Amino acid sequence: VYAYLRDRSRAVRQDLHLQQPLSGRSLEFVECHEYCLRFEMLALFLLSHRREPGKGPSQGGYSRHLGLQAISQTIDPLLAAYQEVRCHLGDVAELRNEPAIQRFVVLLLLATSPATLPAHLADLGITVLQHPLLVSAIAACAAFLSGDYVGFLRFYKEADFLSAVALAELADLARVRQLWMLTRAYPRSIGDAVQLSALVKLLAFRDEAHARTFLVFHGLVVEDGLHPQDDCRVFLPKKGSVEEVGHPLLGQPTLPEFCNFDGPDALLLAKFACHSRSDIVLGHADPTVPQLEKAQACLPRKNDSYISLPEAPKPAASDHAPAPQKLKP
Repeated sequence: VYAYLRDRSRAVRQDLHLQQPLSGRSLEFVECHEYCLRFEMLALFLLSHRREPGKGPSQGGYSRHLGLQAISQTIDPLLAAYQEVRCHLGDVAELRNEPAIQRFVVLLLLATSPATLPAHLADLGITVLQHPLLVSAIAACAAFLSGDYVGFLRFYKEADFLSAVALAELADLARVRQLWMLTRAYPRSIGDAVQLSALVKLLAFRDEAHARTFLVFHGLVVEDGLHPQDDCRVFLPKKGSVEEVGHPLLGQPTLPEFCNFDGPDALLLAKFACHSRSDIVLGHADPTVPQLEKAQACLPRKNDSYISLPEAPKPAASDHAPAPQKLKP
């Protein structure tokens, strides 16, 4: 089904390309390429993890590399069409979907080709750059590139579906990097334990089941509490213990460059369950400014216990406190 739809959509894009330069100035040209971009991103989510047993990632009927190539072939004429329509129609051009599409493009560049991201941002107009959808996406890029993985994962957790699809692989990489830094911060001579609920919040998991699978895959031991109401604990191995020998995180001297975890992301599946496939392709699931104002993804929150430390209690005033003495000359 995907191969058929991809061939038909590519044929439509080729027909529109043959009708240039007039077709490149039409809103129909823009809308068609927007539909194709959303369709390719949806296919990237639906088919990337579907593989036949015993076959590699490019042998199960869908190639992620070819999928990203199709996305690139859709983005280039679409961005050029935005410029053509704006130059031809001026300020009266109604490109209502451009901020959301530009947001997807920025996040895709961060995930696939971060070196080209500054040049792409330099080509955007000031009006587009100041749009809230672009501002939050650029903040997420800055958070990831600067090592603020907590802020980046917060953006991923609050983002819309297609934005999360663009960042799905980077989200797992940010999680494993945050875990790597955590394994460098605890006292290894005596070991340590962390509550599973704290890691669920810190690493932006949807539930403890997904967190447990991810942590066990990376060599951490998760134990249930003594009572059903007790929180599960994640144990960080003690120096010299059996668990420390050959540990994938402790034995890695540098920051991880990739994440081998290939399980489904429960958070991304929950975002997908909120929309139909037709709504996603037609743009009804695109992010809007009111949704963004509710999320405020990359801003630190005062109720985050892993960001703000509890204030020290102030000493209570005593009724029998001695009066201050005057210094004698």
